[in-house]
Amino acid sequence: MTSRKRAHRHAALLAALAFAAITTIAGADLATAVQDQFTSAGLSQDARLAVMVTRAATGERLVEIDTDTPMKPASTTKLFSASAAVDILGADYRTRTIVETDGVIEEDGTLYGSIIVRGGGDPGLGPRFQDAKYDVTKVMREWAVALKKQGVLRVTGDVVGDDALFTGSRTGIGWYPDEAAEWYMAEIGALTFNDGCVDLHFTANDKVGKPTDVKMVPDVGYFTFKNSVEVAPPETPGVGTVSLFRHDDEGRHIATGSVPKGRTRTRWTAVGDPARFTAAVLLDEMRKQGIVVDGTYKSASLPSVDIPPVDERTTLISHSSEPLATILEPILANSQNLYSECIARLAAIEAGNGSDFEAVAKTVTDWAGENGLRRNGFLVTDGSGLSSLNRIPARSLNDLLLRMHRDESNGTLLRQSLARPGERGSLSSRLPELTGRLSAKTGSLGDTSTIAGFLTTKKGDDLVVVVMIDSTSGAEAVLDRLVLLLDRMLSGEPEERAVVVVE
Repeated sequence: MTSRKRAHRHAALLAALAFAAITTIAGADLATAVQDQFTSAGLSQDARLAVMVTRAATGERLVEIDTDTPMKPASTTKLFSASAAVDILGADYRTRTIVETDGVIEEDGTLYGSIIVRGGGDPGLGPRFQDAKYDVTKVMREWAVALKKQGVLRVTGDVVGDDALFTGSRTGIGWYPDEAAEWYMAEIGALTFNDGCVDLHFTANDKVGKPTDVKMVPDVGYFTFKNSVEVAPPETPGVGTVSLFRHDDEGRHIATGSVPKGRTRTRWTAVGDPARFTAAVLLDEMRKQGIVVDGTYKSASLPSVDIPPVDERTTLISHSSEPLATILEPILANSQNLYSECIARLAAIEAGNGSDFEAVAKTVTDWAGENGLRRNGFLVTDGSGLSSLNRIPARSLNDLLLRMHRDESNGTLLRQSLARPGERGSLSSRLPELTGRLSAKTGSLGDTSTIAGFLTTKKGDDLVVVVMIDSTSGAEAVLDRLVLLLDRMLSGEPEERAVVVVE
């Protein structure tokens, strides 16, 4: 054997060992092979699995495992919220954020009154859809410049954030309160800026063991911040771990962890009362433009803040959101919870159900029922899937995906907004073997892991694939192996190559 052949054989052996040991399940059907793979994965004894695979064109069922048992859907809930919203609102739907005043601008530039920013439910107010995403406060700066051009040189009152369009709690039942500082737990409001977060850039410039440098964007003094993130040795694997905590009763945020020397780690900390935060950023930009504001920033939701009704205010600036078609990608590819909750509430308002979590649950549930997608045990309590109380059977997800496949208008738009391996969203670094052949919505909640989407096999068959695992640990890795197993077997590869058992 030549040295090149030995090298190739050695590389192939290492690759096989790195993935797993291979075994043969002779004569087993697809469902049995998948169930055996799941059973041998070493998850907890109470781990549960639901799988449904169908042909996209015909709905022919290829694999069915526990498809009618309600499972935690995690973020695959967003498939229902997004589908209902685009049906109810339309792909071209836009909402508006209005900058108003309850006063009058005098000839000397004095506005006797306050500036009021009335939220319309736009989740993307900020840099997300800008070409220059680094320019976080661009829209607020533009508003401040526009106010000055309208003759505003001094404001005798305050800058007030008004998010009255959405009612009820800003956080859902079954959400995790100890994770309130994380970006994915941003509070839901009709007026939010920069995804309801402050960007934190930790740079490890100092000696090992010393605190990192930290840059806050936007830095408007909205909360007290304690940085306990330390510089780690440069050889530390990865880019370090930073944990965030928020104490609203103290107005304090805390960061702990480490970053390897010479590196920068960026995190996003969710703020309390996003309408008040939006007002704080606008106030800061107004002062940078030389506008004197006698008051401070406030939230209209506070009992102490009294503002006149909308019909007694004068519009100064009207800002349009991106169309719903554009907002779908952050929801379905990146799994942005705030965006999903906002469009679900806007759909609930349009449907005449209200604008709180209960209204969202009713709107999504009614829509699922009207379209034949709701089955026994179907339960949603929010629009994002953050709640641990949500339950959706795999068959409902499968039927929704089949509906999307057959719908040439909204269904196509929804499909184009999904995550893809090697390309974008929550699958960008997962399942590289399926690059160009898989588009799906993923879900992760604690140790629940789900995926629901469209897979094209190596033979060119278009399939709908739903896999849901509820476990105590390691669910995502097992889920990915099951998806690869399904792809290999449905692509016609021999079972002895397709079936993988983890040792």
